[in-house]
Amino acid sequence: MIESWNRMLRKWWTAGEEGAEAVFRARLALPIIVLTMIVLGCYLTIPDSSNNPLFSLIYWTVCAVPFAVRRRRAAIFTKESFIHRPVFGQIVRVPLAGIKRAYWIERPPEEYVNVPLCIELVVGGPIEIYLGVAKAGEVLRRLQAAAEANQVSR
Repeated sequence: MIESWNRMLRKWWTAGEEGAEAVFRARLALPIIVLTMIVLGCYLTIPDSSNNPLFSLIYWTVCAVPFAVRRRRAAIFTKESFIHRPVFGQIVRVPLAGIKRAYWIERPPEEYVNVPLCIELVVGGPIEIYLGVAKAGEVLRRLQAAAEANQVSR
């Protein structure tokens, strides 16, 4: 039973990565390092906390789980498509040949912390995607390169 749960979790975690040429994920190291420093600092400075190290370990684990789950978010490039995998929900698959244009959407700074990426399709309307991955500029560059290649081939 544990093996089947493990397989299901692995399939969910890596959905869309079959045949991937590049995978861009959310950062994990820096948030985990900061969390570890905070918990360690509290453990060392709060009186009587050394009597109960289990509490610090449980607190660290509870706080680390959202960071780990956030790392599931990915921007994936295969030979023929761009795939956006959100933390929860359906993956979005866009054929690279169907991309007309890609750009960041300008919004007032107080409105959005995470700037959305807009992908205009040759057929259909635009798609707004909140990437939230490391090297988002590289993702945009690859999408723009695909759009330019599509305009040259037409």
